[in-house]
Amino acid sequence: GVNELVNNVLQVGDIQKVLQHLLREKVPIRDMVTILETMADFGSRVKDPEQLGELVRAAISRTITRQYLDDNNKLYCITLEPAVERDLAEKVNVTSFGSMLVLDPDEQRHLVQRLQSEVDRASAQGYQAVLICSTQLRLPLRRLAEKSLPSLPILAYNEVAEKAEVEFVGQVKAA
Repeated sequence: GVNELVNNVLQVGDIQKVLQHLLREKVPIRDMVTILETMADFGSRVKDPEQLGELVRAAISRTITRQYLDDNNKLYCITLEPAVERDLAEKVNVTSFGSMLVLDPDEQRHLVQRLQSEVDRASAQGYQAVLICSTQLRLPLRRLAEKSLPSLPILAYNEVAEKAEVEFVGQVKAA
């Protein structure tokens, strides 16, 4: 149970950090049972609150997806072209502050502009789109987009609920 989780696996502060990690991106935390069970399952091996938060996100994928579905149960997605995804994956650096994308200022600005233009295009067609990418890139991309695209939801492929009807409305292409 919860007491066992707190006593044997994680400190209360760790649980708070994971919940803050989820809330920072407006992830509903109503499904506390699944959240705590996931933390109990992985908490003995994974100590980093952000990594634990990412595992929790995958466990509550239905909850995460539901908030972005339209009335017809559709999830409108922007993806990264495979070459872009590969290129960015090679530039992920894991530091004591978590996973970061190591890009020079021009690369950073260019990527944000391409993301913004895909979001704008989807929006002009009436779609509230989410960006989906690999698990490895989700958090580093979120960090990168935080300032310029704070309202863009970024989901990992494994966070998209199986029952969601995915419609692709844009793709960030290589320069």
